[in-house]
Amino acid sequence: MKGVFWAKLTDPRQLLDRVDPRFERIFADHVTLQPKVELTAAMQRLLGRKTRAHVRADAWNDHVQALEVVLEPEIAALCVNEHPHITVSSDGTPPKRANDMLAGEHDSRPCDFWVDLELQFKAFR
Repeated sequence: MKGVFWAKLTDPRQLLDRVDPRFERIFADHVTLQPKVELTAAMQRLLGRKTRAHVRADAWNDHVQALEVVLEPEIAALCVNEHPHITVSSDGTPPKRANDMLAGEHDSRPCDFWVDLELQFKAFR
């Protein structure tokens, strides 16, 4: 079974109370750790585990907005994204474009707060 292994916000209000979405389409609910993967036994053992992420910057370009996050070391080791983040909003651009935005030119402002996460696997339909 393929799906996405992610760290889901336990309460998206922790984020949306501190950051205003810049675009109409709002996501603001998870950190993707591994997209399009099979659920492994190692992942399965971690499902339901609580963790936290430190939000250090609100970043955006003309199409997408994301929060740069620092994950706990054990969880960061599982993340395949070069720039772990929470996609906040977009203009209709696919949320995965936040990776490209963070790797290229973008605007940003510093942030300093924590969000609570839970490790989950969402199977594709």
